[in-house]
Amino acid sequence: MDMQRRNLFRGKLSSRSEDIRLPWLKSIDAFYENCTRCYDCIQACPEQIIHIGNGKYPAVNFKAGGCPLCGECAKACSQRLFNSPSDHKPWQLVAQVANTCLPYQQVSCRSCQDSCPSTAIKFTLQPGTTSTPEIIVEKCTGCGFCVAPCPVFAIEIVSRHKSNTTWGSSNES
Repeated sequence: MDMQRRNLFRGKLSSRSEDIRLPWLKSIDAFYENCTRCYDCIQACPEQIIHIGNGKYPAVNFKAGGCPLCGECAKACSQRLFNSPSDHKPWQLVAQVANTCLPYQQVSCRSCQDSCPSTAIKFTLQPGTTSTPEIIVEKCTGCGFCVAPCPVFAIEIVSRHKSNTTWGSSNES
């Protein structure tokens, strides 16, 4: 059952965004049905970015830092809710930059690019104006290391399917 429907039954009608769940989950439905909320995954996370989210289920908080995609959360789970990190992609997430980004306001900033371990954020020099960020979707792992360093909170991690990221002519949509 999807969370919007579940929240409707619980009387939660807000349009608050969904929590970001842990990487390598087999399915979100299996997660909600079988997670015992033991929080072993929270204890196992070396970056301490997993917290107790909506419904008291574990969720990722990218404002606390990024996910190194180490797989420790998956290894710690006794419920077998995760795919093997070596055989599967962690999730279908991508960084998205909002129009509140400082370079869009003609202020030089590259904190997101400097913190991106996969070099998925690039700035192209543009004559007469400040360079703006571009997400290279094929390289973006959705790790979130770019979120916390942003001084104006202009970056969020979203589902690739819900992203309004400009893919560019050489990228797939």
